[in-house]
Amino acid sequence: MATYINPEPRASFTYIINKKNSIKASYNRNAQYLRLMTLGSDITWYDIWMPSTENVSPMLADQFALGYFRNFFDNKLEISTEAYYKYQNGVSDFEDGLHNYLVDNLEAYVAQGIGRSYGFEISLEKQKGDFTGRISYNLGESLWEIDEVNQGRPYHNMFDITHSVNSQISYKPSKIANLKDFTFSLNFVYYTGRPVTLPESYYYIGNVAFPYWEARNLYRLPDYHRMDIGIKYEPQSLSFKTKNNRKIQPSIDISLYNVYNRRNIY
Repeated sequence: MATYINPEPRASFTYIINKKNSIKASYNRNAQYLRLMTLGSDITWYDIWMPSTENVSPMLADQFALGYFRNFFDNKLEISTEAYYKYQNGVSDFEDGLHNYLVDNLEAYVAQGIGRSYGFEISLEKQKGDFTGRISYNLGESLWEIDEVNQGRPYHNMFDITHSVNSQISYKPSKIANLKDFTFSLNFVYYTGRPVTLPESYYYIGNVAFPYWEARNLYRLPDYHRMDIGIKYEPQSLSFKTKNNRKIQPSIDISLYNVYNRRNIY
């Protein structure tokens, strides 16, 4: 058993320039005592939860963010931009050479170091009208540096995503009598492929093949993207209120997942 005490201070500031413009800044300290660890030398990853112990300290993360926000057309449209930087102390990964979890003391193969994540995000959101939705784009990088991993060279961790796009769009035709009870939705996501460690070659001892890796997470999987569509039917004629004035509204939802049948790697 091990005991750790880590304060987690947080602070945020908002400066309102005028009714349409504002600037926000924030700082967060977070401690993580349980982490999901993966053997990254295989595409078919196996995950394991690793707690903090006397030998594996918690991960401490300090994140700074600065953003600018602006409203347009009587607050119908909002544009937000934000830059962030996160410094992590105590990131954990398995040492090079571990190929499976079937060892007597798995904790002995855990190595720790530092991590840095930074990026920029811009989003456009519309909250009023028949058409509503949000589209956001993020550009980021996440690097780890651990002495016992990748020969001490910085490498992208398995959750590093360079580019990502998320969009959610809804249409509720309030002015078309026959369609007032319907809501149509469309979601689209795109992510840069996650880093992966692939063997450069194989060498044989007898009839047994052993892989040779040049570097940790040197390659990337194919990009991930998909589109989902949905229809929601809320018949107002079937809605009613209870004795305590609560509204009961039945609805039917139909969704189609991955409409264009993208063969993503997962």
